[in-house]
Amino acid sequence: MKRRIWPYVVGGLAVTLGYGYYRYFVPKIGQASAAEIDAVLPAVLKERDVPDPSGEARYARMLELAGKLDYSPIQPGAVEGPPSSHNEKLLGEIEGLLKEGTLRMPYREPNAPAPFSELKDLANLIAVTARSAGKAGDARACARWVALDLRYASAVRNAGGLVIEALIVTAVEQIALRVAYVAEIRGWLDERGRDLVLSLLPATDGRSSAWAGNLRRDFQSFLLVLLRSPRTHEEEIMANFECYDPENPERPKSKFYGNLDPVETARQAGLIYKAFIEDLNRPSYQARREEKPLYAALEKDLIEPPEGGDDGSEAGWWPQLRYRMAMNASSNSLGKRLAASGPVITLHEAVARDSAHQNLIRAVFQLRMGRPVDAIDPFTGKPLSVDRKRKIVWSVGLNLKDDGGSIGRGGDNSALDLGYPYGDDSFHPNPNGPFRSEPPGMPPKP
Repeated sequence: MKRRIWPYVVGGLAVTLGYGYYRYFVPKIGQASAAEIDAVLPAVLKERDVPDPSGEARYARMLELAGKLDYSPIQPGAVEGPPSSHNEKLLGEIEGLLKEGTLRMPYREPNAPAPFSELKDLANLIAVTARSAGKAGDARACARWVALDLRYASAVRNAGGLVIEALIVTAVEQIALRVAYVAEIRGWLDERGRDLVLSLLPATDGRSSAWAGNLRRDFQSFLLVLLRSPRTHEEEIMANFECYDPENPERPKSKFYGNLDPVETARQAGLIYKAFIEDLNRPSYQARREEKPLYAALEKDLIEPPEGGDDGSEAGWWPQLRYRMAMNASSNSLGKRLAASGPVITLHEAVARDSAHQNLIRAVFQLRMGRPVDAIDPFTGKPLSVDRKRKIVWSVGLNLKDDGGSIGRGGDNSALDLGYPYGDDSFHPNPNGPFRSEPPGMPPKP
């Protein structure tokens, strides 16, 4: 009788060990069809851009013209002066190109280089050209180049692309807004030029369909691709866990472990992206922030990798083994990490801040022209604050608290309030902010 029990004992032990090995040491990477994944996605993430071959051709032509420009005027130490005939001709062609129609950035693989320097250098060169005309007393030319910089910033903002392009365009917009502000404060614009520039600074409430489109394309071109074929994109998935470093080929690649349910991950990530996109299509002050509890629920279940030593050494074998076992035993451990690692930028604050800069500079023009201010504070939905004695205008900024116009030297994102001076001689260099006037040691222009 006892001999008959042993086969069952041995069999039960084998099953237990096999199950334990499968549960704790075998990664379980699921597969799902495109239809199964699409079925759980919100409608907003299924939208696709209407093809625009003419817009793509104009965008390619703009980059081609930009590549032929001489950028020596924007190099450190360069002396600003009137544009060369070569640059003036090419900038005129870009000006005409922008009037032909919209631009469209072509599809770009997420890991392909983004055109950061090309887009930003062009904005800087136009700004230098505008400043040179202003210093030379040519109000008409100054207005022309300031207007071109603003039109260019608007065109690339609405040209599509991924979130990284949107961040690049934010820098382009700041350059264009800066030169518009400086031109007005320095008195480089005549009445006609001020009207032109003001028309290119529309009031905004902080909503941005352009940013929403950038975020949607990010989801479709990166996370959705990973979920449809996770085994093919092992390295990209592991990069989210700091287990694989494509910039450091000498670092050994960690084994692929953890569980991934593509359909559940698509559902969780889709809700987060949907919340962001819907808020980006609302005024900033009406953002619901519905992604916060979704993030909190995911982060509660995330399994953090073991920390190494203070000297940069990796964690010991036992913490790493426990982490691996926990990842393999937890439901959708890889998927939860992927869903939580998507739009990590606080897009609401970024869009509201950028909108506030534009509204504030619009207000500067209106105050100096004796007109009523019609732009609101995107953070609150209320009118911008104005102190006519100190000649400053401000928004409450990121802390959502009115600190009485504590704007630093103006245009400073780190100040308690985000604002600008608008007096005739009120613009000061600010080494910590994005706006600067003349180089140190140069007297202000009367």
